[in-house]
Amino acid sequence: MIKVVANTKGGVGKSVISSMIMPFVCKTEDIVIHEFDDNNVTKIKNTTLTFDNVKASKSENKIDDILFDKLMDKKVSHIIDCGGGNDTIKVLDFLKDSDLIGLDYYIPANDDLEQVKNVLDTIQEIKSRDKQAKINIIFNRCNNLNEDDIKEQFVGFFGSEPYGISGVMDTILNDTENIYFVKNTSIFGILKNIYNTTLHDSYKEAKEITKNISKYQKEWLKLGKTEFKNKMKFYKFLKDVVKFVENDLKSFRG
Repeated sequence: MIKVVANTKGGVGKSVISSMIMPFVCKTEDIVIHEFDDNNVTKIKNTTLTFDNVKASKSENKIDDILFDKLMDKKVSHIIDCGGGNDTIKVLDFLKDSDLIGLDYYIPANDDLEQVKNVLDTIQEIKSRDKQAKINIIFNRCNNLNEDDIKEQFVGFFGSEPYGISGVMDTILNDTENIYFVKNTSIFGILKNIYNTTLHDSYKEAKEITKNISKYQKEWLKLGKTEFKNKMKFYKFLKDVVKFVENDLKSFRG
């Protein structure tokens, strides 16, 4: 299974989508996240995911490794995180040269009006190399998941009659398989910068602790009041992790 996260524009959340969201789309135990980027390196401690940082200019050999796993029918999910701009173009070219076609592509977009052109350009760059590509759009950092609010926030895509803005969703829907929405949350930043882990890892821990909280509270009591209170703060955060995954990521989890 190969899933490619791409956008010719940087700063739209490709690495966050790749490391925090895409593992929930994969149906295998072994998941490798390949970060093909000449300018960015994600460093996160993990137990369930493997991170592989590769210079985009040197990604051809790594793509051949991925092709090998695919042809050998190895039960591994490969998530390819393309860097922005020329990095994405390089990776798309290497995928084409290796005859990797019919792949699942995910294009993140935020609510900047310039994103409309970037998304349309990225769709065309993908389709020009892989006519069988399955393209998905991810509207990232949504204020909430209410349909009307999403349309108002992503006005460049959905358009606005009062503002005289023509939407492009009809065009996008003709070229895509699915549209996904990711709610804006501080959870990703907390996991990465404070706990140095991913949502995938944290969710497994959160499920275990929230399911057996009485047992854990008894253990935490032995640590004294200060540490017990710290653990309870962590527990409250884990409850938010579970809620986010099970409510806000329903569409990704299938």
